[in-house]
Amino acid sequence: MPWYQVYDPLGNVWLSTISAALPVCLLFYLLAIRRTPAHWAAVYASLLCIALAAFEFHMPAGKIAGAAASGMVYGIVRIAWTLLAAVFVYELTVESGRFEVIKQSIGGVTRDRRLQALLIAFAFGSVLEGAGGGGSPVAICGAMMVGLGFEPIPASML
Repeated sequence: MPWYQVYDPLGNVWLSTISAALPVCLLFYLLAIRRTPAHWAAVYASLLCIALAAFEFHMPAGKIAGAAASGMVYGIVRIAWTLLAAVFVYELTVESGRFEVIKQSIGGVTRDRRLQALLIAFAFGSVLEGAGGGGSPVAICGAMMVGLGFEPIPASML
């Protein structure tokens, strides 16, 4: 039996929109204001989302379980794929000795830290983004900047 989503369950577009935004607002509140650990904030926001889906949008329990399972599998596969591809490219460059060549090349172009950061972010980071995607180049480019002599915290911010 198909289930058709009602986009305005409260009969008022503004109230329905605010209600649908509550899980995201709760997530931001828990992370930014209450400083709740991210995994607990995500659990609480998910539980609120499930409650809203069940009681406000009248979504069947099977559909809620299916949507939650699909989201978890997609998240796990996406994160695993990103990490696998990015770490593979990084390990390949390190094992082949090309990582040192890349560091020397970037370090040899200029001593200006700003230009080195741009070269790493836009040149090497683009290659890693193409290989792994999903933001994985941030960690590897940060490690590369530390290898060039950047302080760890400024490297992670850059």
